[in-house]
Amino acid sequence: MLKRIPILVIFLLLSYTNVFVFAGDIPEGIMEGNQKALFIGEIKFINTDTFSIIPSTIMMGNIEQSEIEIEQFDSYYGTNDKPKTGDFVVAVLLDDQTIDDMWIFKTTSDDYRTLKLISEQYPMVVRYEQYINEGKYFEAQEKLEKENKTYINSTSVNETESVEIVENVQIPSKLNNNLVIPLLILFFVFVFVFLAKSRKNK
Repeated sequence: MLKRIPILVIFLLLSYTNVFVFAGDIPEGIMEGNQKALFIGEIKFINTDTFSIIPSTIMMGNIEQSEIEIEQFDSYYGTNDKPKTGDFVVAVLLDDQTIDDMWIFKTTSDDYRTLKLISEQYPMVVRYEQYINEGKYFEAQEKLEKENKTYINSTSVNETESVEIVENVQIPSKLNNNLVIPLLILFFVFVFVFLAKSRKNK
């Protein structure tokens, strides 16, 4: 039992480390594009249970609607500030009407080049702000689109080559009708000769 305790401790430490690293890698993880969108917007209306946000700059992904209605959240990341009408925000959209409310920031403006994230200056917040100001998320989106286009083109080429291979394969045809008749004649001649010899032997 005592031998198992150090192993258990090591396992717990590794688990804790993995969780910590994952949490600290949020700014970089967003660049992988697993969310629907990353955008800057403004809270226009506060309803009973929802906020209405108007997206102004979409840094990654795609947002089709001109206004997003989401469930209310209590405060922004890294601060106790309560959301109010007119606030500029940077948010991660998970689906059409859901944001990551654990990672939403109040900002000083809606200009990605100069905005500041209003938050405690944790290392990952500093990196996040830097990536936004430098346009890194636009670059990440362009990279994803190029990779996707390359994949689609590669798939199309492979499908075309497969079709060409199938078309070029020559399936053996049935025996030519011109050969069938002579073969049948030879067969009957052979049978006739065989029967004739059999009778002579008798």
